[in-house]
Amino acid sequence: MHAQTTPYSCGIAVACHVAANHREQVAKYRDLPPETVTEVQARVHDIASRTGIHWPKQWGTSTWALQSLLNSATGLKYRRYLWIKDMYPMARAALDAGHDVVFYTGGGTLNLPRKLCHLDQIPRHVVSARGRGNLIDIFEPSRGRKWTMTWKRFLEKSTSCDKEPEFGFWQRVIMVLIPDY
Repeated sequence: MHAQTTPYSCGIAVACHVAANHREQVAKYRDLPPETVTEVQARVHDIASRTGIHWPKQWGTSTWALQSLLNSATGLKYRRYLWIKDMYPMARAALDAGHDVVFYTGGGTLNLPRKLCHLDQIPRHVVSARGRGNLIDIFEPSRGRKWTMTWKRFLEKSTSCDKEPEFGFWQRVIMVLIPDY
């Protein structure tokens, strides 16, 4: 698993990781040397920044550009949703069916009092997940690391006011991209 190569390419690293899970010709991405990974992520980020309305690269990857990249990489149709309780069963069903689910994480940028922390809904980072039995594996691109936990634990962390290492040290899940299948 390769880490993101710039401070604002987490979504791109996730897109490349998901693509490697779905396309044989992209699976070699996992074995590329670091300098080549940097080039690949830069090319993919160029594509993403021109997808839909203009989005400056230094802001990261827009939800619509990542959605488009995932659609192309997987052959599935991903949809964007706010991370609310109604989405939990949809995300879990996609994971159980063997699909990648992508989460925008955030929270903690506004330095709100703890009791108001859930008002901070600014997406700042992207991670992906795959189901494995009753566990899910989370790819966290800032470190290029995989975390494993139960779905129940994931849900607890996904609404947290604590900075979670599995979410790139952001507090919670803000948005989710779930495939139709």
